[in-house]
Amino acid sequence: MIRFVSYPALLLALSGFIFLGPAHAEDYPALDVHTPNGSMVPCAWVRDEAPYDSIQTWNVDVEFLIAFSGWDAEILKESTLTYNCHGYAWHASEGGDPVWIGMGKAEYCSTYNEVIVAEDIYWEDGSYFEVDGVNPETVTVFSAGGPRKANFPNGNHSAITTAIPGYLVSKWGKGPLVRHRWNHCPYDQTDIKFYRPDNPAAVVHGFAVVDGVAQWKVSSEHRTSHYRIDGSYTLAGPWNSLTPPLSPGAGFHHVEIGGGHEWFRLVEVEANGQEIFHGAATHTNQVTHNVEPRPTIEFLRDRIDCLRQSRLNNGYLSSIPQLGRDETVVIFCPLKFREALEYTYAEFWGGYGYSVMIEEIDDYPADPGSFRAHLKGEIASWAASGARFFLLVGDANDWQWFDLAEQGGQYWTGDWLSIHNGYLASGYSERGQPAKDIIPTFAVSDTASRGLNTAYVTPYWMTDQPYQDIDNDEMPDVVLARLPFNNVEDVWAFGHKLEMNQFFDSGSHGAQSVGFFVGDLDHDGLGDGQCARDAAQQVEGELPGGLWIQHLYESDIPSGGARNEAAADHWNLYRPELLLMLSSYSNRSWPANFFDQTNAANPWDMGMLDPYGTHAALVLSGSCDGADFARTEDPDYGAPIAEKFLASWDKGAMAWVGPTTGSWQPTNAVFAKYFVQELYADPDRPAAESFLVAVQRLLEEFPDRLDVRHTARSYVFLGDPLARINKMNSVTGVGDVLGPDQGYALHQNKPNPFAANTKISFVLAAKSDVEIDIYSVAGHCVRSLAHRSFPAGPHILEWDGRNNAALQAGSGVYFCRLSAQNRRVTRKMLLLR
Repeated sequence: MIRFVSYPALLLALSGFIFLGPAHAEDYPALDVHTPNGSMVPCAWVRDEAPYDSIQTWNVDVEFLIAFSGWDAEILKESTLTYNCHGYAWHASEGGDPVWIGMGKAEYCSTYNEVIVAEDIYWEDGSYFEVDGVNPETVTVFSAGGPRKANFPNGNHSAITTAIPGYLVSKWGKGPLVRHRWNHCPYDQTDIKFYRPDNPAAVVHGFAVVDGVAQWKVSSEHRTSHYRIDGSYTLAGPWNSLTPPLSPGAGFHHVEIGGGHEWFRLVEVEANGQEIFHGAATHTNQVTHNVEPRPTIEFLRDRIDCLRQSRLNNGYLSSIPQLGRDETVVIFCPLKFREALEYTYAEFWGGYGYSVMIEEIDDYPADPGSFRAHLKGEIASWAASGARFFLLVGDANDWQWFDLAEQGGQYWTGDWLSIHNGYLASGYSERGQPAKDIIPTFAVSDTASRGLNTAYVTPYWMTDQPYQDIDNDEMPDVVLARLPFNNVEDVWAFGHKLEMNQFFDSGSHGAQSVGFFVGDLDHDGLGDGQCARDAAQQVEGELPGGLWIQHLYESDIPSGGARNEAAADHWNLYRPELLLMLSSYSNRSWPANFFDQTNAANPWDMGMLDPYGTHAALVLSGSCDGADFARTEDPDYGAPIAEKFLASWDKGAMAWVGPTTGSWQPTNAVFAKYFVQELYADPDRPAAESFLVAVQRLLEEFPDRLDVRHTARSYVFLGDPLARINKMNSVTGVGDVLGPDQGYALHQNKPNPFAANTKISFVLAAKSDVEIDIYSVAGHCVRSLAHRSFPAGPHILEWDGRNNAALQAGSGVYFCRLSAQNRRVTRKMLLLR
């Protein structure tokens, strides 16, 4: 029965249990409660449950208070004396037992023999950090900075954030557990502070199980207690521990685990007991990739000449649009790159009407700081004369900040020094890589502890944006891109890819084939995988209608080695012109947890992509470290994935966009949304110009959000600053590949070479009658695979290496020919018995 009382009287009645702690608290048994970092929590007690009638009375009182006040609030669990708001928010919600913590205000505590607010210990000992700039109207557990806890003024209330913007869950004193809008509760809301836990995860690469041995590499650790291998018959669990605690340490780890389970996962256990999952794997055999021969400069020059002659013969050059009329692009490079750039890049874009100027940097100051100042001045001078586009051709390196002797203890101090020692123990060069610092970049100090700082892997992060800031107002003004190459062969390779894949026009519609690679498994914390999925959905919502959109989720292929194959198949089959990658887990060697070159069982290799591809995509790696080009390289894995995609001569990417450092998932999603908006707002302009506009908008529209601003400043555009996404996706004269806009595409068979079976994939833009036949080098039809109608979309056929008489074909070269729509296209295959 509801008891009707006045509102003031009700508040007075409720205050006895909502606002105050337990009377004579020291009379209750103390409970041994610790923070995640191991500090004893003062004033924690065990309380007996209240009588049933009292519990029901408190439930009704709070129900009436919510209704009378018109609050947006919902009771989740009934009243109880066993825990209070602080006990729930800081302990029970993290899996701890019910406990009453503190008294709602500063009081004497015998544990510490002083007057104290009990819950303060959670951030005073570094277990949690305050998150600045949180808007309670929009806060979620996935907000930038990762706010998980809310502490109300004067320590009189604590709550946790939720997945619903602006809503918290908290225990109202002795009353019920309630989900409510942040300001719909009987507590002072004038200055709520938000906190997030420390994130001390190690940097772990390539977990795999090969021939009964679990393998992984650790580059650095922070508060790691030990590792553990779990096993299960299904990915969903239940999981059983297969090993005793495994010792931490930088470098490679190998642990025999035997059989008996289908799935395995690597668990890092922190000193505070927190568990972090570093990947799942199944039993597999070692996969060996054939190393692709690197083409010579003479070979690439001949192919470029062939491509140009072919376009001249078919009349394309006579109708080439003058996209760059009255525009200048200025290239800064060392002398050793000049010839390659003149022959490839300058000749190509000169044909589109651009004035291409090349300035050598060999006589610039040797000191990196003086070099940066000089180059920035040169860019400003060119900009004053009307130039808007700039390209830096040459790698950068962080040796100036990585080398302890060079940086004088400015960055690598405290916990960061032990992390630095971990890098050295795992094989990193003590001095960094000064030889790769061809065009130095800028560094931003970020010395807060790991998990609190933006960079995560270093106490600083790198950015090229100061070069773009002509008037020093912290706003980029000009378009600038970088090709992070160290040798002239890479420059020739990129120039060949430009000639082979880029046919630009005006008045087009932008990229039509869009791929999403989404790392949607939980790694650092509960819900971070779903956060990545949500971010991908938000970005997809910015795309115009009518596009061909395909998705690949980490949860669909949780094993890293198999995921590499799936990523290659997706790329080869769907040919995305724009690839968007978002993830809860990322590194420069496995961006968004795809293209993982560290996987011990099946490492990513560019040879997994079809050669002579009909596209070179624009890749947005909107995840931590996705475009880290300047940090000293891991000696076991070499150049980052972004560089390898750019340096491949017949496949890969024309441009790669991403952060050069760690970053927050929500702010990555914001950047991706703005970038996609600008890409499709004007497909005729270069993608790097759309990148510039997106960064400018973020800096203008989020003046008080340091997390958004840091993320925007850490992003870099690697690749061609003039490339558009409205290219005509075709190859003329070389490559024997037709693009989807021409009706169909035949992809390279996989595997190739092959010993038994091989898969042949093709894509149709519309329903078509198709003939697919296998021919010998003598021109005889060895096998007819298909003579029938196929619907629009991708298709895969398999050839078992037998002829039309069902006999095994001999070893040698064969040709797969696809005939459709009065056209033919051929792929060469190699059968090795």
